[in-house]
Amino acid sequence: ETPVEETETPVEETETPVETNSTTPENLNLEFKVKLGEYEEDVPVEDAALFLRLTPRGVKNYEENGKTIYTIGSFKDYQPALDMQIEMKEEGVEKPETIAFRDGKPIPLEEALELIKNNK
Repeated sequence: ETPVEETETPVEETETPVETNSTTPENLNLEFKVKLGEYEEDVPVEDAALFLRLTPRGVKNYEENGKTIYTIGSFKDYQPALDMQIEMKEEGVEKPETIAFRDGKPIPLEEALELIKNNK
């Protein structure tokens, strides 16, 4: 039996810059996330279990108007957030919703899309 010689094929390091093909102008300082739910009280057990399962994918929460809002993802462009929204629906999130932020503050999605359109 001839020993099999293992040869290592060097893996080419290709640096992929983060979203260089972004359609959102950088100066707008926009960010899109997918809202998983908002709660005034404790999170229902089923939702909590789902969010826990999604935690490795970056579930975050913040307070707004006395509610705790759970989100996942952070995107410079609208389309990847929309894709995530569809995926979250498939994962069992009842009403996932794409939401927008400007300079870290929530703004209406329509406003964000309008800003992008007018800045082309």
